[in-house]
Amino acid sequence: MNDFNLEYDKDWVKKDWVKSGQFKEENSYNCARKILKKSGRPTAMIAMNNFSTIGLMRTVKDLKIKVPKKLSIIGFDDAEWMKICTPSITTISQPAYVMDMTAATLILDLMEGPDLRQPRKVVLKTTLIERESVSIFNK
Repeated sequence: MNDFNLEYDKDWVKKDWVKSGQFKEENSYNCARKILKKSGRPTAMIAMNNFSTIGLMRTVKDLKIKVPKKLSIIGFDDAEWMKICTPSITTISQPAYVMDMTAATLILDLMEGPDLRQPRKVVLKTTLIERESVSIFNK
């Protein structure tokens, strides 16, 4: 959020709602559990990859939290299972093929010569896929 100068509620950090599960299911499960067992917990959470989403969903199931009635969830990567679980998971889909081609092109450019070794910032378009796990999409 800071890197892109996006506004956010500084209380999120004070309340310890911003955590890294290091993209691992078990770590994400433990982080989500710490957040969701607190009073005044958030009403929405975003997981940053498939494993994080699974960890978050396990936490929600164990704590018997109703999604999306009590907690909205957004996943990342749009894995096939996100379409068929209940509720289906709203997710951010990345253009995997374009990411692969861009990475390969950058590597080939690096191999071509030193003048092409300048750092580059590449931003690719993502897509929000609206499903059942977010309350505003279910009205």
